[in-house]
Amino acid sequence: SARYSVLGATMDRVLRGNKITDERMAEMLALLPSVSADGVCRTDIIKPAIGLILLDVDRKNTTADDAVWHRTLSDAERFLRYALNCQPYDGDIWLRLAMIRSMEGALPEELATLFITSQRLAPVHPDTLPARLRLWPTLDAETQRLTTAQRNKDIAMLCAPTGQWMRKQFPNMCAVNR
Repeated sequence: SARYSVLGATMDRVLRGNKITDERMAEMLALLPSVSADGVCRTDIIKPAIGLILLDVDRKNTTADDAVWHRTLSDAERFLRYALNCQPYDGDIWLRLAMIRSMEGALPEELATLFITSQRLAPVHPDTLPARLRLWPTLDAETQRLTTAQRNKDIAMLCAPTGQWMRKQFPNMCAVNR
């Protein structure tokens, strides 16, 4: 897995604010089929790979080429499903798959299952809980209806004394939901 350590190093540079070129992104994404083919399931490989995939999705979100956009989402979904096979207990991966499936137009029941599983497995994870709170308003009305209880649990965590660390990301949510 030393072969794949470049994924972590690249993602570290991105997290420090460095830009990644299209060529470098293509090199990193080209490694992902081998990660799954080789059965690599280490968190230090899987997590940076997911970060790069999501960055690629964000970058291609504005593309006018529907084929490129659909291929990007399909590739992201494929790797996220692989990652879930490796780490089915990781609520953050369930949420990231929900985000991608939402962009793909998944049925409300599927999205709700992904969202609910994320909340159950990662109720207070510092990356996952805020991301769930940001995803929820983008979901269709039926998915929102199916996941209201989980959203309310997330808001309760946010507004509890222990949620102070993330309240500045959602400055009005506790006042509105009291």
